[in-house]
Amino acid sequence: MSVSVSASASAALPPGGGGASQAGVSAGGHAASSCSSFFSSSLSSSLMSALTSRDDPQRCHLTSVLMQLHSARLLIRSLKSSSPSSSSSSSSSHQHQEVLSQLADAQKSRADALETLQKCKEQLSFLEAELHASKQTTQQLDDERKALQQIVDEERQKSANLSAELDARLTERDDAVGKLSDLQRENDELVARFLELKAQQAAAMNEAVSAHDEALVAMRRAQNDKAAAAHALANPAAAALYARGRESPNADAVGGGIPTGRLVWKIKGHSAACMSLDFWARRGEKTTSSSSSSSTGRTKEGLAAMAQWPLLTCGEDGACAVWDVTASSAAAASPTSNATPVAMLRSASTSSGRTTSSVLDVSVSPSGMYALISLADGSCRVVDLGRGGVERHALTGHTGKVLAASFLGTSDTNPLAVSCGADRALKLWSLDRGHCVRSWLCASRAGCLAVADSLVATGHFDGCVRLWDSRSDACVGTIEGVSQDGPIVAADAVPLSSGDAAAAFLGKMGAVSLVDLRAMAIRREVGRVKPAPLCGPRAISINAVAVAVGGVDGTVSIFDLSTTSTKPIAFGKDAHGDSGILSVGFDGTSGALATADKSGVVAVWR
Repeated sequence: MSVSVSASASAALPPGGGGASQAGVSAGGHAASSCSSFFSSSLSSSLMSALTSRDDPQRCHLTSVLMQLHSARLLIRSLKSSSPSSSSSSSSSHQHQEVLSQLADAQKSRADALETLQKCKEQLSFLEAELHASKQTTQQLDDERKALQQIVDEERQKSANLSAELDARLTERDDAVGKLSDLQRENDELVARFLELKAQQAAAMNEAVSAHDEALVAMRRAQNDKAAAAHALANPAAAALYARGRESPNADAVGGGIPTGRLVWKIKGHSAACMSLDFWARRGEKTTSSSSSSSTGRTKEGLAAMAQWPLLTCGEDGACAVWDVTASSAAAASPTSNATPVAMLRSASTSSGRTTSSVLDVSVSPSGMYALISLADGSCRVVDLGRGGVERHALTGHTGKVLAASFLGTSDTNPLAVSCGADRALKLWSLDRGHCVRSWLCASRAGCLAVADSLVATGHFDGCVRLWDSRSDACVGTIEGVSQDGPIVAADAVPLSSGDAAAAFLGKMGAVSLVDLRAMAIRREVGRVKPAPLCGPRAISINAVAVAVGGVDGTVSIFDLSTTSTKPIAFGKDAHGDSGILSVGFDGTSGALATADKSGVVAVWR
């Protein structure tokens, strides 16, 4: 509105009129003054808001408008101060036009500034709305914070309560631990008293059992003496044979000489390899009169009643049999598959006469009361021959195959046995109680053993012979170099009339060595053979005058100990053909030799 008024006033002025010019100037001055005061009042607030704004383009624009208004105000002031004159009329009119133009520009700038101001107000309103929303969000978050703080305070209170409860429980636990310690101490004292009482009871029980065993042995001896007398009356020839063998060890062998190879008995004894054999009293050990009578049979069903000339064999088929080698056997008879033994040694777990595992060795006690069989399942079985061959004890303790076992001594009061296994252990057994009384761990695996009284000689994988005494807890001696070319696979020993003990050992490569066990020295190498692979622990046998060794080609070699010759007497193919001989054994009462091969054929030679 101010612009349009100023423009009307400017248009009413005549160009160059004196009074009119003066009036025009006054009017122009008045208009300029009005415009100046209007712009000063109206733009002050706009300029302040624009200058305080952070929008840099708006600030520059308003600053330009301010500069234009300032120039216009200076021009108006100069017009007011100038006097009206004719000479300056045209100049004033020109200046008036310029002022009007500047006012128009200022009005336009003002409109732009107002428009910019309106936008700023709208933006301010939007920002105020956002600020209000942010305040509401802040208030909500603050409420949530207060709620969470309350939850935290509650959890802290709960934690404090739990800590207090835990402290109380720990105190109770400490009290319980103290009471438990007291109870444990009292329990230990009670257990110690109980064990002491049980030990006393066990000692008393052992004494009672020992007394009972002694009484039982005495009763059995009396029964055996009675049965032996009855058997001697019924069969005087057999009684004389056994009595002669016990009165003079190896008397028949010495008197009859070395077996020359006459086949007197042959049988197909096993369906698989026959690993070991043993004649009853094959070494002819000396015994007392009571043991002599017991050796002829404990009852009418005893071993002596079973067979006139008993021979025990065992094999990989799990069978352990008692055979009667009689003079009526046909020498030329061929082995028969339907041959039956006079008795089968039975296990307590089976009634078939066969064990569930391969039998690797068999040994008969000197008195003929028991047989000891070694099994591949890691156990030994003690069989009562006076009770028809039933099992009396199962000796367990080895963790590998039991490779060999034998009896110790000649006493029936407290019979002992020794065994060696693939677990490198050597064990001493009490046959009355049926448990291990001593165990030795060998440096090298023992695959065979030989017994002379209480002395045990074991042949080892490292080629050495180690000596053990049943009364000692450790090895009593080592004889090195017995087998120079490999492990020792078989052994046998015999007591001599001089009180010494001779033993023969067979190396895997065939070296046959003679050893003096009392002197712990190698006497000499008797000779060499070629043993059968995987032969049994009794592939060699010795008596007072000879050593017999089984060969891989079905022959048995006999070395005469009375000479230094290493050339043996060889025979055996009549019975075994080309089947390797796995076990041999001398009979101490008759001087006969028994042999067994890997096909299960058993033969006896004179």
